[in-house]
Amino acid sequence: MATSRRLSSARSDRLTPGRFARSATTARLAIGVTVTVCGVLWILLGSASLSWFGLSPIGLYRSIDQPPILLTLVGVWYTARGLIGNETDEALEQEEVEGVGEGGGA
Repeated sequence: MATSRRLSSARSDRLTPGRFARSATTARLAIGVTVTVCGVLWILLGSASLSWFGLSPIGLYRSIDQPPILLTLVGVWYTARGLIGNETDEALEQEEVEGVGEGGGA
């Protein structure tokens, strides 16, 4: 039978949620913007080799399925994910601050 044991304070401090949230969000945004800029630059430099296949479903798929365009879309997605994560983290922190004065301790 497994027994639950309390974490030591040093280990608890390392596992505290939100401790590295700011730096992780900043890094995610920096990576996303960098990848997006690199993708746009690649599109601009290689625009002669990119092809447009039309508005049909297979044409859109083949148009988007080109490395510079995919790289740009991944960068935009990663940047948006970082921004959404930042808003979520701020909302959770606000709920924690508001919940401090309500009592009901353990």
